[in-house]
Amino acid sequence: MKLKNIVSVLFAALFCTSLFSQAKMTAAEVDSLTYAQYLKGDWDNLIKSGTKALEHGIDFYYLRMRIGYANYMKQNYRKAIPHYQKAFKENPQDAYALAYLLYSYQFSGRKYDALALSNQIDSLNNPQLYSKFSPGIKSFGFFFTYNNATASNTQQKVGNGIQVSTDGIQKTTNNYNISSMYLSHSLGRHITVYHNISYLQKNEHNFSILDNQVYESENQDLNQWDYNLQFQINPAKGITITPIYNYVSIKIPLSDVGLDDFKDSYSMYGAILSGDIGNFKLGTSYVLGKINKINQKQLGIHATYYPFGNLNLYYNLNTFFKNQEYENQNESDFIHQHTLGFKISNYWWAELSGIFPRFTNFYNPISGGMWNGLEGAGNVININNIFFIKNSKLSLILNTGLYQSVSEFEPIDTPMNRSNKQTYSNFNITGGLLWNF
Repeated sequence: MKLKNIVSVLFAALFCTSLFSQAKMTAAEVDSLTYAQYLKGDWDNLIKSGTKALEHGIDFYYLRMRIGYANYMKQNYRKAIPHYQKAFKENPQDAYALAYLLYSYQFSGRKYDALALSNQIDSLNNPQLYSKFSPGIKSFGFFFTYNNATASNTQQKVGNGIQVSTDGIQKTTNNYNISSMYLSHSLGRHITVYHNISYLQKNEHNFSILDNQVYESENQDLNQWDYNLQFQINPAKGITITPIYNYVSIKIPLSDVGLDDFKDSYSMYGAILSGDIGNFKLGTSYVLGKINKINQKQLGIHATYYPFGNLNLYYNLNTFFKNQEYENQNESDFIHQHTLGFKISNYWWAELSGIFPRFTNFYNPISGGMWNGLEGAGNVININNIFFIKNSKLSLILNTGLYQSVSEFEPIDTPMNRSNKQTYSNFNITGGLLWNF
């Protein structure tokens, strides 16, 4: 471009910003203005000029690419997405439009849309993009949780408060640890499968009432396997349907007291429907099944807000309307979970999370977490730290949690007629490694 043409373009950028309010600009004038703003890196004014042009019916490929790039440079990836979608639709052979669209999906938490679009990479002969977004194993990790309860003072209160006239059981936790493995992989370009298997080793202080007699065990072991399976299906842009299945198998060794081991198993199943709209992700869920022989029905409403259109700051709200039913007994709960996630540095993200108020027999379909101990829990506070170690592919996870355990006597015949409520604090810490491929 000749020098006088460059001067003319820059002049247009300086003095034509307000022309939309005075007279409708032509496509050529919009092209000159936004190109000058693009050259200067004037992203804010480029977005304003481009948006105003779209409002006046001026829309062309390079305008969409420039508005998308301006939002991308401001890290507002969710605002960049619709512009790159339109540009790529107009020119499916443009590797730049595809690459920026894929990365905008990736950096805004919409990996499933990037996977669905990955079939377009083949025709562009871009091995780097293909290796990053193609189907296959997506992530793998292993984690270990250690818990230490402070129930020593509570155990005496539990023993003193139990009524021996009703057969039943009451427990407090001494300690526990959980070993778990996580794997996600794709099945084709529209389905991602998530597996999580965990093994719980728990030591409890147990009070059992049978025929007006109290049987106390200060150290009773409990072993539990928990498998969580989710299929995230992407039928259309911005939409996911996720069928869920959770299976629990419990064993309490009793051979040392001359009894057969206690064994139990149960399942939960359901689905999550969610959609991305601008800077919001909205969804609903429904799960049902049995936990500790009590029928469960649970409706969830979920919302996540990304104020800057990226993962540097977000707020997530999960609400659950839960109903438990056993024979003629019925109990309803309203549970709400709040999570604030934010970026601390390029290598450190953190999440602050809380679940309120008290609950029993609770399965969280969003996290896959199962709370199925005979004790209830309440006011769960977690601090989750994610440290990126190598090219953001390997992450160190460090989580600390504090919650209130609620120990109650549970009758055998009427398990929801609880009594002898005692509370104490529980603390756990989780560490692990997660690989993203």
